[in-house]
Amino acid sequence: MAVLLAAAAVAALVAALFVRGALSWTGLLDWLGSWWLVLLAGALAVAAATVAWRGRTAASPAPEAEPREGRWSRVSTLVTAFTALGALVFTALSLGATRDQLGIAEQGQLTDRYTKAVDQLSADHLQARLGGIFALERLATDSPRDQQTIVEVLAAFIRTTSPRTGPCPKTPPDVEAAFLVITRRNVAREAKNAFAANLGETCLTGVHAPYADLTHLLLIKADLSGSDLAGAKGQLTNLSDAKLTGADLDGADLSHKRLTGVDLTGARHDTATKTDGADYDASTTGAWWPRS
Repeated sequence: MAVLLAAAAVAALVAALFVRGALSWTGLLDWLGSWWLVLLAGALAVAAATVAWRGRTAASPAPEAEPREGRWSRVSTLVTAFTALGALVFTALSLGATRDQLGIAEQGQLTDRYTKAVDQLSADHLQARLGGIFALERLATDSPRDQQTIVEVLAAFIRTTSPRTGPCPKTPPDVEAAFLVITRRNVAREAKNAFAANLGETCLTGVHAPYADLTHLLLIKADLSGSDLAGAKGQLTNLSDAKLTGADLDGADLSHKRLTGVDLTGARHDTATKTDGADYDASTTGAWWPRS
């Protein structure tokens, strides 16, 4: 009976929260997943009280001959059990509310960090811009859901800072740093249908980015001549009309890449460089492998 009453009390509490709009099915599942130990402890407390009550009932005389003190003792046991259960439920709700508040505070801190880092990208001093770029990288690590936005911001920084409007000069350190951050991000955190970051028509000459992950990057007409892309890899990468003259492609995976119009003149490669299924045509210069 005590267990049924406890269950009814909890059900009534949950129903009240639903009626007030303070709880949803998703929130209920999250709450149960977070505080199942508290609920288990409450259930055990009620079960223990029930066992004790039944034990006293079995050991006591018939109800008509039972002393008043015995009846009050059983009532006291039940009251104590329900009080303990109520305290556990209240504690669980309080902890859930505290967790929500901490989550809101954490999001506020992430937003503040993001705003400050983006502001640094427009600073006059190189050191400040570099600090902003690497602060964004750290933020992408701490907040995976913000990674795609950060990639887009850094791609825009590269496009506006180092556009390809003619012969490309040496890539500035801050642009190279932004490219490094983009190409060493944790791609597994991104959705399969994530938008490709646009680095088309940018100057990226001589960037040192070994083992770069070029997944979801549009490098159409980008100038990557003399760059170190040894061991580079990536899926859904578009290099059409890009310039890779003299680039280091040792061990790079060019399989199934779009290389139409790419200039590969003097590009370094070795037996570990993968080119199977790479798409190129007569406008491609310097391709060293037979077209499949």
